[in-house]
Amino acid sequence: MTKAAFAVALICAGSVGCGNHQTKTVSCGYQSLGKGWYLRATSSEGCADARVIFRRYFSAHGCNATAGACSVSGFRCRYDYTDDIERARCSKGDRLIVFRSLP
Repeated sequence: MTKAAFAVALICAGSVGCGNHQTKTVSCGYQSLGKGWYLRATSSEGCADARVIFRRYFSAHGCNATAGACSVSGFRCRYDYTDDIERARCSKGDRLIVFRSLP
């Protein structure tokens, strides 16, 4: 994989959708942790469950130190920090949770 393709893969991993495939999510509000985060989830996941995964993600310190991947409560999470905004995307089947930090 070229450096450019790897960079695009990281950007896509941190966003809600990439290319022609967009996943519909709903806002689960602002989370007051550290510098602050916006949380979104698919309606099949629900915001209450998304908040639980969000808290577990940060309590596990799994992949929020460098760009990478980790597992949180059965969700596969990818972390990206390329433009002063941190992003994480956690998926499990058709369920998706994404969170993005304030700059």
